[in-house]
Amino acid sequence: MDRGSRQRIWKVERLLSKTERLLAAVLTKLEESRVPLEVQLKVIRESVRHHATAVAAIVISGEPKIDEPLVRAWERTLAHH
Repeated sequence: MDRGSRQRIWKVERLLSKTERLLAAVLTKLEESRVPLEVQLKVIRESVRHHATAVAAIVISGEPKIDEPLVRAWERTLAHH
């Protein structure tokens, strides 16, 4: 394993450890809230589904460019449909 590979692995491990800490904090907040976890997850899933659909539509019809705001590609997508 070369040095570059080791550095990439270390970077991924650091990111994962940060994610694990954040996830624990988010789960604690969710548990402390009065809304049942199942309801919260349903809302999150619905929001994620809408977002993924919008991103897919932008990729297919919006002709996004790297240096432009995503809003402009979204406007082209809506105009296309």
